[in-house]
This record gives sequence, structure tokens and C-alpha cells, in this order.
Amino acid sequence: MLRGPGTRLLLVVALVLLSGGVSADDSRELLLAEVTVNGGDPQTAFVLRGADDAFWIEAAMADEYRINDDRPPAVEHRGMSFLPLAGFEGSESVFDPATVSLAVTLPPRYLHDQVRSLRRERDAAPSKATGAFLDYDLFYEEGSSDHSELFSTLLEPTVFGSAGVLRNALLYRSSSYDEPTDELGFDLDRVEAGDGWIRLESTFVRDDPERLRSLRVGDAILAPGMLGTAARFGGIQLATNFGTRPSLVTFPLPQLAGEALLDSTVDLYVDGRRLTRESVAPGPFRFDEIPVSTGAGEIQMLSRDLTGREQVVTTDFYVSQRVLRRGLSEFSYGVGALRRDYGVESNDYGDALASGFHRYGYSDNLTIEGQGQASSDVRRGAAGVSYTRPRLGVASLGIGLSHADGAGAGYDLMVAHEYRTRRLRASSSVRYSSGDYRQVSSYRDAARPALQFAVGGGYVLRRFGTLSATFVRRAYHDAASASFASASLAKSWRNGYSLIAYLSRYQGDDTDFTAGLSLTRFLGDRRSAGLDFVHRDEGTRVMAESGASLPRGPGLGYRFAVGRDDGEALWSAGTSLQNRIGTYSVEADHDDDGTAWRANAAGSAAWIGGLPFLTREVRDAFAVVRVNGFEGVNVYLDNQPMGQTDESGRILLPGLRPFEENRVRIEIDDLPLNARIDSTETVVTPYAGAGALADFPAGEGHDVMLRLLLPEGSPAPEGATVSLGARGTRFPVGLDGAVYLRGVSDGDRGVLHWEDRRCGFRVGLAGHEGLVPELGDIGCRYEEGP
Repeated sequence: MLRGPGTRLLLVVALVLLSGGVSADDSRELLLAEVTVNGGDPQTAFVLRGADDAFWIEAAMADEYRINDDRPPAVEHRGMSFLPLAGFEGSESVFDPATVSLAVTLPPRYLHDQVRSLRRERDAAPSKATGAFLDYDLFYEEGSSDHSELFSTLLEPTVFGSAGVLRNALLYRSSSYDEPTDELGFDLDRVEAGDGWIRLESTFVRDDPERLRSLRVGDAILAPGMLGTAARFGGIQLATNFGTRPSLVTFPLPQLAGEALLDSTVDLYVDGRRLTRESVAPGPFRFDEIPVSTGAGEIQMLSRDLTGREQVVTTDFYVSQRVLRRGLSEFSYGVGALRRDYGVESNDYGDALASGFHRYGYSDNLTIEGQGQASSDVRRGAAGVSYTRPRLGVASLGIGLSHADGAGAGYDLMVAHEYRTRRLRASSSVRYSSGDYRQVSSYRDAARPALQFAVGGGYVLRRFGTLSATFVRRAYHDAASASFASASLAKSWRNGYSLIAYLSRYQGDDTDFTAGLSLTRFLGDRRSAGLDFVHRDEGTRVMAESGASLPRGPGLGYRFAVGRDDGEALWSAGTSLQNRIGTYSVEADHDDDGTAWRANAAGSAAWIGGLPFLTREVRDAFAVVRVNGFEGVNVYLDNQPMGQTDESGRILLPGLRPFEENRVRIEIDDLPLNARIDSTETVVTPYAGAGALADFPAGEGHDVMLRLLLPEGSPAPEGATVSLGARGTRFPVGLDGAVYLRGVSDGDRGVLHWEDRRCGFRVGLAGHEGLVPELGDIGCRYEEGP
């Protein structure tokens, strides 16, 4: 701030020195003034003042004033460039000669834009490790009426490393049943059926999170697109994988822009609820990627400047996952052979095929897609568009053409619409396929639809819950038509009660009508109780049930139900146990025919970091937590207890979310008092189908007292500090060189710091005992360095 007569005298001297004396014919006066632009922070700069009180501001200060490139031509004066305020249309200025200050007000369009994104991506780089695991699932069932038996084993061995992940899935099945008599009443022997191993799928996957794509070699699934089918095939596929970056929002989010003449506060409201409050500087501003729920809604922006002046901007939006953000692509390209009879045959591959699918966000409102497929007997192409507008929803249109051997040319047309708000949900679609239209499909004998019509929706009735309804009608070229209609009402209360009432009717080769009512009470601690009522054409079923689900970590679960079905007494019961190495369950169902039994055991054997582990099913990803030999330390995954470290200080955590931040925490109170650890929480981000290591470098340490002496024998100066190893903690030096150190291990290296000097020493604990041993005098040696 420029204040006082002394300051003004200095300004006069500076002006005289700079100007060397202004010539009589120069009508502009050079001043050193305090300049504010649109109420911002004052800047000391040179200005020109004309005879008619016109002003020019120093061009070199334009960035400090946040003036954008839309500027009037500059003028030169005594070797400096100045911008005329008159060249900024609509600008105003006020000059105060008493304080030598110039207050400038520029229209916001001349100031730099301020762009702020309200959505924060929190993707962590996935960690790579080398290892393997084998998921197993054993199942046994014994029937009640036909004395049938079924035993199955599902094995999923997986090997992972820096190159990628190799996964396999094998199923063994053995089943048998009794046929009591034949048509003449003679007893028949036991019949064996379905024995043997079946390979389900084998695939090598290399994920690329940076490019949002995955390479698959082996068994894969074709991208269906708007009009295709998700056929299985074996071969090579390169496809977009948005799952490698879970925080990426693929659909466009709304944005809102405004202008501020002065420093302002902006409140953003989404459907009447305040989302954020932000401070903005003068000039244009824009909020990008405003986080909203899918469907229709309204955003309101309220801005208030320093003078109390308010402005309100309101806009509608519609957000749908059917459209992509502008410039974003989704694709899938593959070559190979169609797979037949999946789950029945191990290696039944048929016609060779080539397939390509690409979807592109042409704009934030329009997404286009195209698909081409060819097999030995079918050639097919399709195209589609999805278009969204506020208050109208999203509409999709697709057309497909095919040419098949023996069938000729055919076509497929589809129109669909969707509209959602916070209270209303409505969707409809109509699709027609000609009799000659063919798909590239794994199912050779599938019925060919002719006309498909679907309409559905829901409405939130506030106090009365949510009402939903659906109607679907399908007509086939080579099969009987079928239709399905359903309606439901769902309501939840804060006291833990939940109610669902529903009706459904199916009409096709036969007709089925169902009406039901389900009342559930959530009791906390994973416990619940409920009552189910179901009425069908065959009779009425009433069941009362109580149980508790398994926790995420070790624990017990149970279920018990009793009731009647069309006069027949029923009961069922089951219990499940989950520990560090597996999940086990036993269940029984009883009716008038007897009791049926089921048993299941699932788990995994894993290898990572050179060590084997037994654990619960890994499924998607896992992590091994290492706490450097400390046994019995409780470990938490996303604040859920997962168990304790074993005698080697390790524990394996299954069920992690691939490519996401999984927060792992250890209980510091479980560590010994002399334990030394830098952090009790870390973030683990594994690849899909892989494992990662989470290390907590913990070691044993002691608190000690010592007297630190300089090389010449004098005590270390009071107020100096001591550091240990690479740790950032500094310990102060007290009177007569006394130092209290925490978390010290035998042989730790310490450094004394004071002024710009260093003096190093070693801490030896041998021969010293006690809770806080006194080490006596320890000398140090001068070192080079800061």
C-alpha cells in the first residue's frame, strides 16, 4: 500500500529519474500507482494519465491482472508498453490523487476463464507381483425323493506376473440317481450320468490401464453391441476395458458457466441440495464434471459478490450410461472360432469368425456405433446411435443387415427410449427381425425372434415406497409367442423393516401366475428375520426365516426357516463357517419326501513372495500383508476385520477389488511397546486375477537416554537436534548434551545437527537393560554436508 508523505516523495523522485523531465508537448503523464482490477489484490505498477483523465495500464502487468488475450493494441511510451482502458469496451476507472491509486473495473469477458472440476479421480497405479493361486470349490448334494447324488469340483488355477495373467477353469462333475421302476414295475439299477472333467475356459489376459484396454488370448466373449449377441469364442481379442480405471466416468457429466465482476462466492445445488461452495475471482468461470446421478435433474448456481449482489443460473441436465463422453471410444476386435456347448464339452469349437465393434462419443449428446462380423456361413453388419437431451431422456436407434448361406439377406430394426428422474423411471423398446435375419451366435438351435416389445418403469411414492411394473412380449419365427408382466411395491422403514409385494404372470406354452409378499426385519450385526408368502397356480407357500450372513473376515453365519407349501410341512436349516483358509457350509431341506443335504467347501492355495499360503477364495485379487515378524496383529481391509498375522507376521487378504484403492490398516495397539513403525495404513491396488504385497516395515526399538559429546569432549549444544537413519523425526538436545531417543535399534546411526554442522555417531545397546536404558556418554565425529 502506498501511504504517507515519505512514500509520495519517493514516487516523485522515481518519476523524475525515469522521465528525465517530461517534454512540454507530451500530453500524457507517467505515474507509479497502486492499481486494483475488479477488486483484486493491489499491484504497484506504472500507468499513463491523459489530459482528459483517460488512463493506460502497464501491459507487462496484464497477467498479474488476469487479463486474457482479447486486448486492445498497446501504445509505447518511454520504452514501455501500455494498454488503453478505453479499448476495453464497458470498462470503468476511478483515480484517487491523494493515495495515487487507480481502481479499474473490466467486463468479465476480458479476464481469464477459471475452470474447476468438482469430480476427483483417485486412481492409484496398480502394483505388479509374481505368483499363482488355485481357487477350489467342492460341492456335494444328496436328494430326498430320488436318492440322487451330485458331487462337483470347480478348480481355477491362475498364474500372474509382469507379462499378464493366465487363468483356467476346470469342472469335475459326478452325478447319479435311482429310477425305482420301469413301465412294467420292475426295479432298475442305479444309473450313473455326467461323470468327468470339463474345461470351461482358458485365457491369457494382459491389462493396460494407461490405454484402458485388455488383450485376451484364448476363450473370450464377443462384444454384443446394440443388436448383437454375446457369443463365446476362442481366439485373440483386443478390447476396451474401462474396469482398469474404476473412477473414470465414461458418460458426459454436466457443466455450468458464469461470470463474476468482483470476488464472489458460488453455491451449486443439484435437485435442491447444495453440492459445494466455492470462491471465484473476477472473470468468467466454469464448473466441469459436476457429479450427479444418472437420469434427469436440475442444477442451480447462486453467486454472491462482495457487494452482496446475487445472480442465479438454472439449467436442466440428463445423464445416461448409454452415451459416451465426447471423444471417448469403446471397441472390441477379435478373430478366432465360435465355441459350442460351453459347460458341456471341453473343446467344441466351430466356425471361424472375425468381429469388430466400435463405439464413439461424437459429442456429449450423441454416441455412434458400428459392428461387423463374419463367420463361415453368416456375414453381419450393424449401426446404431444414442442421443440424449434434457427433459427428453435418451433415445437409441439401431439397424442390422445380414446375409447367411441358405437364408439370404435379412434385416433387424430397433428403437428404444429411456427417461429417469429422482422419482420416475421409464423405458421402452421395440425390435423387429425379418425371417431371414441371422446372428453370429454360439447357439445353433436358438429360437429366432420376430417382434420384441418391452416397456417398464417405476415411480417413488414417497411415504408409500417405490412402485415398479414391466411388460415384455416376444413373437418368434419358429416358436410360440410368449409374454411376461410383473408389478412390485417396495418400502423400507428406518427401524429396519423392509416390505416387498409383487405380482407376475407368464403366458407362453403354459401359463403361470405368482403373487408374493416378503417382510424383512434387519436386526443389526448381520442378522435378519423375515416372513415370505407366495401364491402360485400350484398352491400357496408360507415361510418364516431367520439368519445371519457371513462377515467379510472370519466368523459364523446361519439360516433357519420353517413353513408350509400347499399343506406340506417344510423346514430348512444351514450353517456356514469362514476362517483364514476357507469357507464351509452345510444345509438341509426337508419336505414330505424326506431330507435333502448339501455341503460346500471353498478356498484357495496361493504363492507369492516366495511363500505358500492357504486362504479363502481369492476370486478377483488378493494381497499379502507383512508386518515383519509380529504375530497376532489385527489387520483391517476397508475398516473391516480380516484376521490376525501368523507366527511369521503375515496374512493373506482375499477378495480385493482390482484396480481400485483397497485400504489396509493394522492395529497399532497389537504391536509391542518397543515396536517401531512409520505408518499403520497403506493402499493396495492389484491387477485383476493377481496378487500384491503390502509391507508395513516394523521393527523393534527402544527408548534410550544418552549424553552426546562433540569430538573435543564438550557436550552437544542445547537446542541442536538428532536424527536417526532415514526417519524424518528430530529429537532435541537438552542441557549438558542430554538426548532422549525413541524407537532405537542396536547399531542405529544418528546425526547431530546444529547451525550448518553435522556430527555422526552409532548407538549400541549391548549390555544395557531396562525399560529406558541410560547409555551414558557417546561421542560423535564431524561430517561434511548440510
